[in-house]
Amino acid sequence: MSRLQGKQDGQGVDVNKIIDEAVADAQAAANAAGRATTVNISQDGTRQVIDIGGRKLIVNTDANGRADVHWDGEPALVSSAEPPPFNPNEVPDGVVDIVQSLGATLVLCVVGFPIARAFGRWVDRRGNAPKVPTEVLTRLNSIEQAVESVAIEVERISEGQRFTTKLLNDRATRELADAVPAREHVRG
Repeated sequence: MSRLQGKQDGQGVDVNKIIDEAVADAQAAANAAGRATTVNISQDGTRQVIDIGGRKLIVNTDANGRADVHWDGEPALVSSAEPPPFNPNEVPDGVVDIVQSLGATLVLCVVGFPIARAFGRWVDRRGNAPKVPTEVLTRLNSIEQAVESVAIEVERISEGQRFTTKLLNDRATRELADAVPAREHVRG
């Protein structure tokens, strides 16, 4: 923050005093850094030109004591008013938004984490086969053996049926073959 600040009520401050302090600070900093710096101050009415090591700081003051500052021809940011006084009962801008965001994040973590864990467990359980009691497994095994026995017996019965049908068919064919030549002898 710049030292060139005016009072909030609009009255000017002693710009020359502030400039003198700034020049002294600049010289002290230059000396501490080991660089020799020459400072030349020339004043022309309400305009002061301060040459600090080849760079020029130009300060124009108006009748109210407000300063217009340029550093090497570029406008310098200078506040012309003091910051408002600190009020401990006033909440600064953005603090309410930060507290609300923090609260929402905390609620989301406290409520959302158990829900996410429960959902993950539910998904894992869906993929696993259900556990069947051993009594049911033994009964299913005995039913499976009974069904296999019945299937084998049905296969035997059907095999016997095919064999019987084949025998009857062969017998009928032989009887027919024997009967046809006998008829031919009768006619002839």
